[in-house]
Amino acid sequence: MEELKNISIRGRMAYLISSFENVLLHYNCNKEEWRWLLEKLWSYTKIQYIDDWMYELAEYMPNSILRTCGIYA
Repeated sequence: MEELKNISIRGRMAYLISSFENVLLHYNCNKEEWRWLLEKLWSYTKIQYIDDWMYELAEYMPNSILRTCGIYA
């Protein structure tokens, strides 16, 4: 955990995405089905202002999706 403190936010995000890709491989998931999400996640490592991606990412969070569908009021 201490080693992560020396890694940038972009580096942590890249590590998280790589770990997610490894989980997909481990469970024999079709990576093509997840490509849209992986591309979106990888785009955040290139964004100029880190704060901006939080607003974009919020659209893909389960609570936002469920609220859009009218499940949460």
